[in-house]
Amino acid sequence: MSHVEATWPEASGYNILSSIFKEVAQVDVFFICPKAVLHMIDEATRWSSVHVPRSSSEDDIIEAVCVMWLAIYRP
Repeated sequence: MSHVEATWPEASGYNILSSIFKEVAQVDVFFICPKAVLHMIDEATRWSSVHVPRSSSEDDIIEAVCVMWLAIYRP
């Protein structure tokens, strides 16, 4: 353990809690120019997928999750 980790435990980073594919997915929406980009990553395996939704509206983001993740990997 480094000196920073010993004196500041939060510096050690995020501990992975899941060990099974599809148990926990992490989601980011970020913007490149005017377009929203949706990025999803499986916490256990670090498998990721990216999709560009039609817009950044809630309905389009949900549709993108369904197309890029749920339709392929099923809940």
